[in-house]
Amino acid sequence: MGHRFVNECSLATVAGLHDLAREAGLNPMAMCLAWSKQHDFVASTIFGATTMAQLEENLGASDLILSPDVLAKTDELSLRYPYPLG
Repeated sequence: MGHRFVNECSLATVAGLHDLAREAGLNPMAMCLAWSKQHDFVASTIFGATTMAQLEENLGASDLILSPDVLAKTDELSLRYPYPLG
């Protein structure tokens, strides 16, 4: 089943999100957490952390609000890769 989760489309999606976060001056994980918080159709957000620094960084994203420009660019990525898990 690994190919369902790690494939050309899913890797391109992650690369695109990573590039978008860096262009916006954001930590990629913080951007993704903020995205999920800003969409009503996401019932809950679950994340993991292996270090205290990661935990603090992730929790810090609770105050982050993505700009309309960043949200529009995530939408563009979604259109380019509509279902990356194939």
